[in-house]
Amino acid sequence: DGKHLFVVFGSSVMAALDFDGKQLWRHEIEPYTFDVTIGSSPIMFEDTLILLHAMAKPRDSKLVAYHKMDGTHKWETPLPKTGFGHSTPILIDVNGKPQLIVVASGGGEREEGVQSFDPATGKRIWWCRGGGDASSAAYGAGVVYCDSGRGGPGIAIDPTGDGDVTETHIRWRVDQVPEGIGSPIIVDALVYRIHRPNVLKCWQAADGKEVYAERLPRLSTTWASPIADAAGRLYIASAGVSDVIQTGREFKVLAINDLGDPNHASPAVVGNRLVLLGQNNVYCIGDD
Repeated sequence: DGKHLFVVFGSSVMAALDFDGKQLWRHEIEPYTFDVTIGSSPIMFEDTLILLHAMAKPRDSKLVAYHKMDGTHKWETPLPKTGFGHSTPILIDVNGKPQLIVVASGGGEREEGVQSFDPATGKRIWWCRGGGDASSAAYGAGVVYCDSGRGGPGIAIDPTGDGDVTETHIRWRVDQVPEGIGSPIIVDALVYRIHRPNVLKCWQAADGKEVYAERLPRLSTTWASPIADAAGRLYIASAGVSDVIQTGREFKVLAINDLGDPNHASPAVVGNRLVLLGQNNVYCIGDD
């Protein structure tokens, strides 16, 4: 938030520090019935940090908003029908009101695999049948697109509904999306999805019609989530081999770069710079 750093570790510890490294608060996340480990990151909303606890035992699943200054609970919403997941929820704006989109269904699809919540109160707004595990959802052009990241169907949802919207607001469906641990992205009216074996898919956000499917043969990983800039460049970037793609209906590779230090981590953006984590080094790419 410009003054504090908030962290969640796979060891089930959540903490806040200031920029001098002083610990402000720390507590352990319990119960610990995560599948393998914690994969979700906290989301900041106003004076709270919201963390998805999507457990291998659904009775332990919940969504919790913590006061960011002391780590105490502001609200907690049980999710007894939510399967495990490692995705991070996303904040979107729908007709001037915020929604927090959660995708977590464990293996396969569930009747409430995709859900929307009011981030101020934790009240659920809508839900539908779908899948979610490793990958976060993407929002743009009026739709939320998501798939599990582990392989399986993908769906696009109109987020303006209320209650169970399975029969009313799912706009289109892709029956099979191969494994792609990274998250999708929507730019303008197109959905982009990178998946194994190094294939970049592009669909129309309005109806799911495939625009193209192209192979990126040298790409180091399909785990890193792509990002886009204001000029319409799509960065499928890591500290290994990265591809820069021009967004739009025509597939066009603008650059291929290799730092020789492959890792699965997604890039971080700071102003006009990219920060990339390799196995051996951290890299900052950009102008001085």
